[in-house]
Amino acid sequence: MTIEYHLVAFEYSVIEASKAQDARIEKAQNDLRAEAVALIQAHKDSAKSNATMSFGAPGGGAVSAKPVPPERGSFPLDHDGECKPIMADYLRCLRRVRGINDEECRLLAKGYLKCRMERNLMAPDSMKNLGFTDDDKSSPKHDQAGGMKKL
Repeated sequence: MTIEYHLVAFEYSVIEASKAQDARIEKAQNDLRAEAVALIQAHKDSAKSNATMSFGAPGGGAVSAKPVPPERGSFPLDHDGECKPIMADYLRCLRRVRGINDEECRLLAKGYLKCRMERNLMAPDSMKNLGFTDDDKSSPKHDQAGGMKKL
């Protein structure tokens, strides 16, 4: 056999070895890609389950809370501050009596609710339904701006 034949055979074996190595490298790269995709998917699934997990719940399952509407429905906010002075008087009264259900504060609360009803900021309702009895004195007089009149 000639040297040329050996060189060609050697070249051929090098090429075949290189092709085999390339195939092994390509297979390893594909395996790594598949593993990375699986890890990313597992991380996403884990993040989803952690986001919906409720602490302290058996099995870690999420507890869905059904929203409940307010007892008396929704009503507009007092954006123009029409009844704000009465509300401020009521809050000052609560601070002064340290949260005790004082008659003066109850009258201010009654006046505030009447103010809201008169200006259609809440549905008209009887004071009895709002927690006030007939023996409650009439609400204090307020000036046009809604603040209490100084007597």
